[in-house]
Amino acid sequence: MACVYLPIQGPPLVGTIGNTPVEDGDLTGHRTSPHSIRYFCNNCSAGMFLCENEEQSTRHGETADPNAEPIAPFAPGAKIKWYVTAGTLAYTQGIYETVSHAFVEETLDGGLADQIPAIGDRILPRFSGAPNESPLLPLPWRSSTLPSWKKANEAESINAYCHCRSIHFRITRPNELSSVPHAPYPDLIFPADQTRLSTMSNVKDEKWWLPLGDGVGVGPPGTEWKHIRPKTRRDTISMNYGRPKPMRRERTPAPRHYLAGHCVCAHCRLGSGFEVQSWAFISRANVFEYGSDEPIELAHADSRPKGLKQYMSSTGRYREFCGKCGATAFWWHAGRPDVIDISMGLIDQECDGARAEEWFKWHKQRVSFSENSSINKMVVQGLVDGLAKYKAYTDDSDSRDDINVLPH
Repeated sequence: MACVYLPIQGPPLVGTIGNTPVEDGDLTGHRTSPHSIRYFCNNCSAGMFLCENEEQSTRHGETADPNAEPIAPFAPGAKIKWYVTAGTLAYTQGIYETVSHAFVEETLDGGLADQIPAIGDRILPRFSGAPNESPLLPLPWRSSTLPSWKKANEAESINAYCHCRSIHFRITRPNELSSVPHAPYPDLIFPADQTRLSTMSNVKDEKWWLPLGDGVGVGPPGTEWKHIRPKTRRDTISMNYGRPKPMRRERTPAPRHYLAGHCVCAHCRLGSGFEVQSWAFISRANVFEYGSDEPIELAHADSRPKGLKQYMSSTGRYREFCGKCGATAFWWHAGRPDVIDISMGLIDQECDGARAEEWFKWHKQRVSFSENSSINKMVVQGLVDGLAKYKAYTDDSDSRDDINVLPH
């Protein structure tokens, strides 16, 4: 997720309860550090404002106690600074300019900064912490605190949780149940408004959320249909008369990854408050609430995780978020209830970095709804261009030997 906060110029926002942007009840405040509060919409979870005590704020590196007392306004006379999230604005082209990446070190693997190395002709510096106040990190970079790629690939589960950890679940590797659901294609693979409905409906029942190699999954784990050469003259004659080529089922390595990608649609932008939302597509059979052995339940109210709030963004389409800290958690719709979108921001970066590349294959050929994006088009183009360079780099099997592994 691309988090962009823009400073509000002029008098501070003041509502009926003092140093809050709107009337009590419209927004929920979550203290993300001892000196900063983020406000999100109670109804749809859109992150809208950041409020900081600039005299004491460190912006990052300090984590508030999730069990602390309810938030109180800052002390009278404190130097308060307000910021608004870029994604909640009607447009941002010409309003701000992206000049660098900040706090890259917290991703442990470079995160989105690896996929947006530049915007236009401007190369974006990668600051380990606060911009212009911290060392620069090279591209690519990986923290020495992360386990080896081999160890990360051998792990059979990975944790995910929100900032306050009210929402906490684990994801397991693909298994025989992962390929059971049928799911239409998402816009990440085919542009929905330019593709025939017969194609989008996935009549071939491809398991696109289970990538095989660098492509899209095409069958149950462990198997793949392949054409074979004719072995007899009779086979050759049959082929010459237009009959289908003989097929056989050959054993191939079972998928170990899920598909992940970026979306810049208006629903994701307004639902999160940020211009780029990153999703992983995972079979619900492989997602378990922490401490449970049963797959997570989102459709039935009695079995849903406690603390999870739901917003229907359009008919049959649902966004799930933490009611305490506002973190975007899931997206799903009635047409594919058993393949759900999970916000990549919840993945525990201590396991394999923010991109978690030993768990997720990033779709590099397309950004969802990029043609219809109404946000800063230079940012979107920077992501599209950056993914192409990222693909060229990650497709090189020897490239990992060149990654800079520096102390965290």
